[in-house]
Order: sequence, then structure tokens, then C-alpha cells
Amino acid sequence: AGLAGMRYRGYRASHLGSIGYAYVKLTSLGVLLAFVALLIDTYNNCQAGTVDNQCFYGDLPITGDYYTNANIFFGLWCFGVVWFAFVFFYADDLPNWFRQPCPLLQAEYVCVWQPESDPENLSTSPTWPVRLARALAARFDKGERGSSQTLPVLFTSPCKLERTSMRYIIINCRRYFVQGDKLELPLLDRGEVTFGSMTASTYSRDGAPPPGRLTGLSEDEAELRMLKAGANAIPYDVDPAAKLLYDEFVTLVFFYQCMFYAWWFWDAYLITAAVEFSIVLGAAALAIVIKASNQRTIKTLAEMHVEATVVRDGSERRIDAAGIVPGDTLLVESAWTAPCDMVLLRGTAVANESGLTGESMPVAKAARRLDWTDGTVYRPEAHAKQTLFAGTTILQASPDAVAVCTRTGIQTSKGELISLILKPPKMTFKYDEEFVVIFALLSVYSAILFVASMGIQIYNGTTSYWVVRTAYGFFTVSQVLSPLLPVSLQVGQTMSARRLIKQGVFCVNPKRIAICGKVRVACFDKTGTITKEGLDFVGVEVVGTGKAGGDAPVVPFDPNARALGKTFLRGLASCHALTKYGAQLVGNEVEVRMFEGCGWTLEELQGGNIRVQNSSTTDTKEDRRGDALEVVRRFEFDHARMSMSVVVRDAGGEAYSFVKGAPEAIARMCTRDENGTVSRMLAKARAAAQDGCYVLAMGFKELGNAFDDELAAMSRDASEEALSILGLVLFRNELKADSRSAMLQLKAGDVRPVMITGDNAENGLYVSRESAMIGPNAAIVIGDLGPNGGVQWRLMNPKNKGDAAAGHQTMTPFEVDASNSPMHDLDGAAESRTGDDASRHPNLPPAFKLPCTTDDLIKAVVATTGSGGFTQVAPERRPSREWLREDGDGGEGAVDNCLPMERLKVEFALTGRAYEYMEDHEREQLGSIYTGLRIFARTSPIAKQRIIRRFMAMGLVVTMCGDGGNDCGALRTAHAGIALSEAEASVVSPFTSRTKSIQSVVDLLREGRCALATSFACFKFIILYGQLFSIVKMVILYYAVTPPAMDYLTVDVLVIITMSYAMTLSHPQAALRPERPTSSLLGPQSLASTVGVFAIYVCMISAAIATMAAEPGYIKFPYHCGDGNQWWTMGDNWESTVIFMCFIMMLAHSAYVYTFGGAYREPIYSNYLITALYVAIELMFTVVLLAEPSEFTDVWHIASRNFNANGTSSNSWQNYQRAYRGDPEVLAEFPDCEGGPPTEDYNMTASLRWRIWTLIVTSFVLTILWEKLVIAGPVRKRLRQRFPKKSVALRV
Repeated sequence: AGLAGMRYRGYRASHLGSIGYAYVKLTSLGVLLAFVALLIDTYNNCQAGTVDNQCFYGDLPITGDYYTNANIFFGLWCFGVVWFAFVFFYADDLPNWFRQPCPLLQAEYVCVWQPESDPENLSTSPTWPVRLARALAARFDKGERGSSQTLPVLFTSPCKLERTSMRYIIINCRRYFVQGDKLELPLLDRGEVTFGSMTASTYSRDGAPPPGRLTGLSEDEAELRMLKAGANAIPYDVDPAAKLLYDEFVTLVFFYQCMFYAWWFWDAYLITAAVEFSIVLGAAALAIVIKASNQRTIKTLAEMHVEATVVRDGSERRIDAAGIVPGDTLLVESAWTAPCDMVLLRGTAVANESGLTGESMPVAKAARRLDWTDGTVYRPEAHAKQTLFAGTTILQASPDAVAVCTRTGIQTSKGELISLILKPPKMTFKYDEEFVVIFALLSVYSAILFVASMGIQIYNGTTSYWVVRTAYGFFTVSQVLSPLLPVSLQVGQTMSARRLIKQGVFCVNPKRIAICGKVRVACFDKTGTITKEGLDFVGVEVVGTGKAGGDAPVVPFDPNARALGKTFLRGLASCHALTKYGAQLVGNEVEVRMFEGCGWTLEELQGGNIRVQNSSTTDTKEDRRGDALEVVRRFEFDHARMSMSVVVRDAGGEAYSFVKGAPEAIARMCTRDENGTVSRMLAKARAAAQDGCYVLAMGFKELGNAFDDELAAMSRDASEEALSILGLVLFRNELKADSRSAMLQLKAGDVRPVMITGDNAENGLYVSRESAMIGPNAAIVIGDLGPNGGVQWRLMNPKNKGDAAAGHQTMTPFEVDASNSPMHDLDGAAESRTGDDASRHPNLPPAFKLPCTTDDLIKAVVATTGSGGFTQVAPERRPSREWLREDGDGGEGAVDNCLPMERLKVEFALTGRAYEYMEDHEREQLGSIYTGLRIFARTSPIAKQRIIRRFMAMGLVVTMCGDGGNDCGALRTAHAGIALSEAEASVVSPFTSRTKSIQSVVDLLREGRCALATSFACFKFIILYGQLFSIVKMVILYYAVTPPAMDYLTVDVLVIITMSYAMTLSHPQAALRPERPTSSLLGPQSLASTVGVFAIYVCMISAAIATMAAEPGYIKFPYHCGDGNQWWTMGDNWESTVIFMCFIMMLAHSAYVYTFGGAYREPIYSNYLITALYVAIELMFTVVLLAEPSEFTDVWHIASRNFNANGTSSNSWQNYQRAYRGDPEVLAEFPDCEGGPPTEDYNMTASLRWRIWTLIVTSFVLTILWEKLVIAGPVRKRLRQRFPKKSVALRV
């Protein structure tokens, strides 16, 4: 968005340059018109009517004869190729070549070059051809990646504060102003904006009571800011028709297609070329329609029709949202769509942000305390509680709510969402690089074929004109380098995207779907993702200051219980961040349930404070009836502190501080452990968490009869220190109905699920057991910071030894024997324990002597498994990449090389602070154990991103699933982030699931594997088509025959187009299998599949030709007796019948077999269209080949008919017989025609045709055996066992 790395140059128009550029346009148009005129000349008055009379030639009224027409075409084609290649390659720079360079201050246009970051490359271990290609590219690479665009210079209108017009250009919807010889972004505020400066610019304290009089910007300042920042709108519009056409057709792909179709159109191939080219145009038209539709959808998303009340020059006025500028003061309204990003300076609001982040619950917003001297720099990411984001719905706002606009237009959070949709982050998948290599290899192969085809024709002494011989060569090249190749790798993803929409999963970047086919690690948030969004308030555990016997559980919760002290009840009723939207409580679900359980009422007071009051009439303690508190200060939840707090005052004037948060965080805020209160609280918290409870601790301290000014000035540190423990607040965190099923499906699919949660490890353990993320009998070892620094590993045991095998237990009430419980010091670290802990769990190996250090843990793993640890790296060695597979992005059905790990029935967890410590101080040890970690607990949003990045750095493809709240960064970071959100598009991730179920992850991975397998099947089919066609072309050139036009039309339209489409309709398997599809076009599986089938078909075609040649009645086609320029007359022969019947039916075989279901797709019979097409094609051509001669078989010129009979209608065979009789006219025109007598047995016998058909059927059987036994069967498995691939060792 800034100027870093940007380069620019100014240009102005000149009359001479305008003439030159007009000449370029006219020349381009002239070439096209000349080609059209040449086609009219070629086909003028041509005959058309039957399959053998497809308008092959006309009367040439312009050029006069065929040879002149051919020479002109060849010259025009060569010039057109060079000319349009030049135009396409330099389309962006071409206009500037006809303009005059000048300083920016004089420029009418500015050419801007912007750097682009390299796309993320998912191929960590490329094949050797790719490595070679990278090395070659590096030698010619300039070291810079970027794009340029030429933009017109615009002018602002003069205004009162800026008398002169300012020159600017718009780059990515932002205005950049010309300042001297530089481009600069407008500076609307000097330096960074602080809360104090915003308050000072919004309120005037002159003679007005606190907080002062609203002033806002002046009209003049607002006008100047409008000129600099532009209207508050996202300037996105649907492209005009001309632009849509230009973008679709002025491309290298279309240029490549036209380059070859030009030959097809000219060389008597008009009908077939027209059919195929109409398909190309139809696909392009469909792409334009879809693009325009998508643009209209994006435009609707970008538009905002809302009004706002702004304060300018001290008075309120109602304006359209487009007139808002940064710095404007706005009055926040209820039931209102936020028109811009703004910071709340006064009052409160409740916002629905589901369309932006996926957070389904309304979010409470509250202003900071007004302070003209507040030097805190405002940052949206750090002050989200004070920020109202553009496009979100303000459900409710307090009457005094005032906000200041900080960002408008494309710079808002809504603008970021639009930008992500328009320009998604780029990723380079393994096959992307390999496709370039394959295209280069095919180009070389095509050049060799072109030369070979010319040589064969010359060797045969063909009578074709040299331009026609050249056409034959280009026909061969056009089949090998099929224009369908690039499309074939995208079709599977497109169809999967459509199916995912029906399942409630939306994707803004369909290419990511294929990446999901290689996912090996699936990371999950816990609360609201694996578990339900709502939490049930179970009760509290009162932890008194006396002995353990005085502790009192209140489960289930009863606000009138005598064991519940007045102070604890006050804390439950006031220590939250709730507000009200009408009669509805708004805020964190945990706090809503807690407050509702208290039976108190909440009232919003004038000035922004809230008042809570006990409305119970049945409380047995009179001092609690009617009790009321006013919340004077509120400190929002802080991830770093893991706590929130309030300062309250009761009716008697006494003030208190209540603090609620993670038990270990509250423990650190207590200055002493009186009578073991803190230790008992921590032990009870762990026990409750292991029973599946979401646990918070609460503490308090008395502040006495402090003045309001003292409370207002109290810092957060002062509020949250020297606390006394009140007890624990307990919530039940239940699984979603399908979480366990989804987790089992992932593990069955060889995907390792990992939990990354902000909750404590004990609750994470419970949820992971219940959801089947870990086994019920696994021992759990957790790492946390020890009392003396460093990470210490200890055993997490269930509360009761007898319940270890069960994996969970019921604890109601939550009783804990503190004398037998693991103890934490005030920092939350585990105390030293004896080696007897190792015997507490039957599955903990003897080598594990807990507690221990990380180095000792790694040694225990090595001693137990006999391997190099989780990543096959011995602790005494430096980590290397030897544990990576050759196929570093997942491999073809990965097989771990660390099988002894499966015998280690131990799972590992790590706390967030221990993770941060290891990242900073024990990176090598962390790398050695990383893939063995199952639970990451108490992690901050930043730590979640770091955890994901480390998995990715190991060459693993990672998905992350969360609810879009505090895991937004992790969702963006992962290869395939999926947000559980109501929105169809989310700013936080490429995928959104409206079902809000982690089953969507399973569905996404199923579709990803299906999309990858389908795309590769289509790619192999198109490659096989080109390679087989090249052999067929060489054979027919050798025999100097040309199959009839209907053969080509059948292959190119009926088989290739229809079956390619039908292949994409296969659905994914209902369940994930342990294998993943290959992602390598050059890998052994892809190459063996293509080359093996190709070899089978070449052998069968060779056998068919040999069988034909051995037949007694066979006569080699007399190509010397026909006009080689009239190719449509050279299909009446045995060679064409044998070659093309084999070719057509074998192509259908390959399409059908490549669509077989296997591990990733449903069985082939469930794809009704391809099954119907295959059966229809095979039956039809079986009849065509085996039936007796008829009008139907004559459509394809099947040699069951005798073409050398007396009175034959075939031109070449007529000349053959006339030359035998010594006809001087024929001998003069075809001097090399040796001639021969007519025969009665030239037609192919039924026996021969049955043998040919048997070979075709045999090829089908061999293809199935090759794919089922070798490519995806026992041979492949045997080879993989013999030559295993290296990989990151993962236990699912």
C-alpha cells in the first residue's frame, strides 16, 4: 500500500506518437481483415452438404489459384505470429513507446512499477527437472518480481485551503499525489495519532462542562481532506464489455490457440475448426459472463448506502457516507451500518462483526476514559475493543456514543476484505513449477515431430504443396501442445468449489482446494470450534482463606446458597464486560451465562457506567438482598495478562477491585499463599479442567472509601495486585455433536489433528480425549516453565488412578485431596516430583523419569522408540533435512519412516509460555519434539501464528479451523484456513463454513483430494491424447494417408471435449483414506501412469497395423495416385480404418480408466455421464467397425467396403486403376502412380475386423490391470516398501 520499492516515470502525449500508435492498431486490424479475406477467397462458392463434402475448397476469386493463396497465407501467418506476439508481450508498455518521457510535474500519464513478493512455494523438495529449471531461471532472473501499469494523471479542484489544483494518480484505489519528482501518500495527520490528540480535536473545553463541546473538523479542513483521501467508497465497478473482451482474448493462451486454429481454418478443415473454435469462444463467453457476475457480486459487497451524522464546525449535519473523511467526528447510532473504520472516544456500542471476522456473538465496544493527555498511540489491532469496523452492524449504541473516523474507502477493514478477494495471496504448488517444465519438454518434442513430419513427407515423395506439408506439421504440434493443458489442472478445483458451496463451504480462492488434498496437519481452536459456542455455567468452588476443609463447592450453582459469600457473589455479578442491547445481554458467552446465573439485573447509567443489583427476594442472607454496585472502572480482557478486572463502589461508598482470569494468572497476582489457598485453588482448577470444565479463577481486594478521582486514576497494575482468592468459576465445555466423528475421520485419513487453544491444558486434555483427538489410554506429558527457568515436563494424570483407562471421570462436586495433588508455585510452575509419577500411568515407558528437562525427554523418546525421535533427529545431532520426504509437501500416500513411534502411547502438550521460551532459547530441541506435540495450551493469537508457521516450515501442508475470533491471524497464515462463520466471504481465511462444524474440514479435505486426483486425471488424459496423436500422425504420414474429416471431428469433439468434461463430475469418496493423491506431474506415479498406458496403446496399435499388413488382401494405399493437397480424398483405405478406430476407442478407454474411483473419488459407475458416454462410444464404434458396409459405416469410411472395386467413387483408387490401364492423363498428372487392377477382396474381412477389435479390447483390459495392479495396487505398495520415501514422521 505504501511507496516502498515503487518506481515510476512520467509521460506526455505527442501528435507524432499518437499517429504511430494508431498505425499499430490499424496494422493489427489489417492483419485480421486480411486473414478473413483470405478465408473468403479459399472457401468462396465451396460445396457443402455431407460429411465428405464439408466445404473443402472454393473458386479462389481473389488470388486466382491455390498456390498463390497458399503462399500468401503462409506469409501472412508468419507476419501475424511475429506481430501479435510482439503486441501481446509488450501490451502494457506499448502505449508509452509512443509518448514522450517527461518530469512528473508535466506528465499526463505515469507508468508505475510495483514490486510483488514471491508466491509461497509449497514444494520443499522439487524433482530434478524443476531444480534444473530453477537454476536456469536464476541465471536470467533480474532479481525483481513486479508488475507495471500506466495511469492517467488527475487533478483536484481548488478549495479554500488549497488554492491550486493538485496532481494525483490512483493506485489500487488510493490517491498518490505528485510532489516535485516524487509520488507521495497524503499526510492527513502529523505523525501517529494518539487518543489524546483525537480527544483534543473532537472536544473543545472552552467554557463547556466536561467532557466539553463537540467541535469536529472545520468544513474547510473536511473539504481538503476529501480532495486528498477521496470519497469514502470502495471504487470498484464491473468492467465494461470492451475491457472484459480485451482481458479474455488478449492473452498468450488465446494467441496460442489462434496461431494453430489459423492453419485448421485455412487447410480445408473449416467445419471441424469452426466447431472446436466455437467451443473456445463459447468457453471464453462463459468465462466473461461468470467474471461479470462475480464482479457484480463484489460490487454489491463493496457498496454502502448509508447516512451518518457528523460534527463539523461545532454543529451536527446529516450527510451521505461517501462524504465522510478521516478525522471526522461521528455520532454513533443504533441499528446502523458502520460507514468507515472509527475509534470510539465516548460511550459504548454493541456490534455484529460476523460478516468480517466470523465471530457470531455480538461484540461489546467501550471507549477509553477521555483524557486530553493520553499519549497512547492508536492501533486498530491493539485497540479492537474501541474500534468500530466498516461494514459491521452497530446493533446498539449509548446516547452519548461518539467516534472519530480513522480510515475510509479501500483502507478500511471492509476494503481489506475486498482486496483479498480481488488479489488473493499467491501460492506456487508443486505442479505449477512442473507444468512449466513439461510444457518446455513438450515444445522440444513438438519441434522434433515437426521436423520428422516434414522429413517423412519428403521421403515418401508426397505430391502435397510445401505449405500443405507445413500445415500437417503444425497439426501435429497443435495436438501435442493442446490448448486444453492449462485448463485441465483447474477443472477439478472448479467443480469441487461448486460442490462445497452446496455443503455450506465458500471459497474465495479455488486453487487452495487442491492444496487441501495434501494436508497432513489439521489444527483446531477449541472453544466454539470443537466444542459448542455456548457454555453451561456449572457453579463455583469457594476456596476460603481457612483450611481445606472450609472450602465449599456450589455445584450446581445457587446464588442463594449460604456457602457463597457476599463478596464472591458481588464479584460474579460485576466482574464482566457485559452491556445490553434492548433486553438482551451482550458480550462474551461465558460472562453472559455467569451473570444470568447470579439473578442480578444490569442497568446502563448516564455517563457510560453500569449498575448491577441483586433482584433476588429469596436470598437467605438479608445483607445480600437489594445489594447494588456501580462499576467505576473496567479493564478489558488482555491476552498477555490472561485476566480482566473491574473497580466497583457499593451503596456505602466502599470500593473493591474484582479480577477474573486464568487460574495461574490470578495465582501470580496473589502476594501470599495463606494457608495453602492458592495451591488448593490451582489443584482444584486442574482437576475441574480434566473433567471438561472451562475454569476461571476470581480474586479481589478492598480499596476502602476511595475518592472518584483516585479510582479514575488507578492503573491496571494497581487494580490487579495483592489479591485474595475467592475461588473458581466453572463452566461446562461440551463437544459439538459431530466433532468426535470428524476427528476420527481425519485420523482415518492420515491427518494429524492438533489443538491450539487459549484455554488451559487440562481442559484441552479433556476435550481432546472426548473428541478422540488422543486415545483414551494415552499418557499425557506436559511442558511448562519450571520454577528455575527452562521447560520442565511432567505427567498430567486424571484425578483418580482408577479412571486413567477410562480417560475421563465425573467429579461433582469438585473435590480434590490437596495432599496428593500436583502443586504449583505462585508462577504456575510444577513443583519437583519423584520418579514415582512414572508408575502412575501404565502406558508411560520406564525411560520417562518425570519431571524432566527437554533434553532428558528427547533421550527418553529415543530410548523407547529406538529412533531419532519425532523427526528422526537424534538429540546429539544438529537437525537436518534428512527426515524430509523427497516429496516434501506430503507425498503420494505418505508412509512414515518412524514406525516405532506408534508404540509410544504417550501424547505431549505444551503451554504457550513454554512454547515462547523454547522458540527463543531451545529451538533445536523444539524442532526435535515438534511433531509429537498434540496440545498447545494458553496460546496467544501471535503464538498461534508462530505454531502454524513452524509446521509449514517443516514441509507440512497445514489447515487451521477456528471461529474467526482471536485466531484470525492463524487462519490467514495456514495453507487452508477455514473460518466457521455465517458470512460467504471472510477477511480472515480463504474458506468459510456456514455450518459451523469441523465436519467442514473433512469435507474440504475430501474435495481437495478429489480435485487433485481429478485434475491430474484430466491432465494425463490430455497429455496421452497429444502423445498418442503424435504417433498416429507419424504413422499416417508414413503411409501418406489422411483419415476422413469425420474421424477428426469425432476425436476432437465427441471424445476429447465431452469426456474431458464428464471426468470432472466424479464426487469425492464418502470417507477419507490414509493415502493422499500425488501432487507431482513428474513423480513416478504420474509418469508411470501416463507412459505405461501410452506404451500399451502404441504396442496394440503396432500389433493392429502388423495384423492388417499380414492380411492376404491388403494393398498399401496408392498415395502417388492422388492429389496430396486434397487431403479429404485420402481416407479410403485400410490404414485409416485401423489407426483411427484404435485411436478413438483407446482414448475413450483412457478417459474412463483415469476416472476410476480408488481412494479419492467415488466408484466410476457413480459418474453417470462418463459411464454413459463411454458405453455409447464403445458400442457405436464396435458396430461401426464390425458391421457390414452401410451408409452409417461410410460416414467414417470404414474399409469393410471395397474401395478398389470396379466403378469405385474414391478418387485415388480411380487413378490407381486408370494408371494400370495406361491412361495418359493420369500418368501425366501423377507420373509416380504405378497403378494396379481392381480387386474384389480389398475390403477388410470380418475376421480381420474382429481381430482388430480384440486388440482394442485387450488394450482396455491391460489399461485396467496397469492402473489397478501397478499404479494404485500391490506393485506400487511393494515398490514403496522397497524404496520408502523420507518424510516428517507423524502419528495421527
